Amino acid sequence: MCQENETNGLKNAVWEKLVENLSDVAELKGELKTSIAALNEKIDRLLALEKKVEEHSVAIGRIKTVWTIIVGFGTFLVSILKEYLFRNAK
Repeated sequence: MCQENETNGLKNAVWEKLVENLSDVAELKGELKTSIAALNEKIDRLLALEKKVEEHSVAIGRIKTVWTIIVGFGTFLVSILKEYLFRNAK
């Protein structure tokens, strides 16, 4: 009878520990879901920033192209003016 009580006590202790561990696993699962949701939110923000960077990169490229054309045209006008002035000076 004493041995049976020990066995039942051991079984109860094992079941209590098992239930406690399952509770810990459930808690960790909830924390993991929260962490995954936070990571997904950060990934979405990074993707939005990447899109903005791409848009700004295109805009900067266009500005560089416009300034290159303006500088080229200005250089062309200066060379024509220089040629005209030197011709009339002689």
